[in-house]
Amino acid sequence: IGIRNMFITLQMKSSKQVEKQPEEPQKSQLHKDINKIIVDITKASEEKKTTRTEILQEVKEIKFVGTDNKTYNSLVIFLPYVYVQNQRNLITKIVNDVQTKKKLITFVVASRTVIHKKSDFKQKIPRNRTLTSVYDSILEDLISPGLIIGKRSRYHLDGSLVQKIFVGDEHKEALEPRVDIIAQVYKKLTNRKISIEFRNEICFINKGKEKEKKPTKQVKNTRTSKKPAAKNE
Repeated sequence: IGIRNMFITLQMKSSKQVEKQPEEPQKSQLHKDINKIIVDITKASEEKKTTRTEILQEVKEIKFVGTDNKTYNSLVIFLPYVYVQNQRNLITKIVNDVQTKKKLITFVVASRTVIHKKSDFKQKIPRNRTLTSVYDSILEDLISPGLIIGKRSRYHLDGSLVQKIFVGDEHKEALEPRVDIIAQVYKKLTNRKISIEFRNEICFINKGKEKEKKPTKQVKNTRTSKKPAAKNE
């Protein structure tokens, strides 16, 4: 009887453990719609087609304040790091398609993991897994296709830090309307304040001017091919 009771109690405990397993969170309709857009674009691409049905990792709706002091929503799409690196030519298509269908300003960010210094990571922490590197990479994804050419940190009297980001003016027309939105979205994602300015990238490499070749003077040939006349004896 004792063995039977033990068996029953063990069976009850195992059933409770199975019941307590956390269920996967149900994905919203927005997540499903955007994932379908990404999968369709990837399958239609000529290079590196995929058979996956789930690519999108996360979607965040972030509010920002416009120039008219009204709040609007923007979308931040988190995709796998490997996908973003291999499908660079599809990122602009995904952003444009989502913006036209959802009527919201959209950004694509590669999902990265941060390893804390006090974690149980036994090896040396890679540079691209530090907090500073991950936050800098997020900013590069938000500013894309622009390129960061310089940074400057400024501390205010109250101790707050503001980073000035200098971006090349090659894509100024496309990025200038989004400058305030990028700063607000980056503040919500990383809790860091930034201000963005456009500058012309200065190149300090001076190419030496080719020396002009002086025309060579033509020397007159004084010698004649005629032989001297023979003397008359």
